[in-house]
Amino acid sequence: MTPSSTNDKTKINKADVIGQSIDEIWARFGSIGENNWLDTADTWLVLSNGYIIRVPYCCYSNWYTDTIAYGAKCIERKSNTDKQPNLFRFARLFHRPNPKKQQIVGSRIVAIYSQASDEIPEESALLQLDDGRVITEILVAPHGTGAAGLHILNADEFTELKNKSDLQSFFSDGT
Repeated sequence: MTPSSTNDKTKINKADVIGQSIDEIWARFGSIGENNWLDTADTWLVLSNGYIIRVPYCCYSNWYTDTIAYGAKCIERKSNTDKQPNLFRFARLFHRPNPKKQQIVGSRIVAIYSQASDEIPEESALLQLDDGRVITEILVAPHGTGAAGLHILNADEFTELKNKSDLQSFFSDGT
């Protein structure tokens, strides 16, 4: 895939995301606000069915395909070789100490969860992967915190989150 200036968006069924593998991850980082006090991150997932999606806001809203914006960098790509991803970019994206263990390309999306409620109507969806990990995105965070971007929760962290909040599963492949 390559970044594009077109804005082709097609409404998709959320169920079409279930069972798809993640083939590529692209991200663009920036900052906004007076004195750039907020960090921003946009993430695109290229799925095995050819769809390019963003981690969508909650499961209540419509989902659309997207195009990868200019300025985005490929963080991880499925390849026919065992080449490791660019670890500097990978570490920046996931904010974890050992990015090699965080590789998610090739993982399959098996369920979609949302934390959205009447009190929090716009939260990023949580996409559960076939190994139990969950990915979600924080679009904006205070500068320097490293919080903007794609986040990975391991199975234990996700269980803890489910126990603390009212997560709703919207779609699942039954695994």
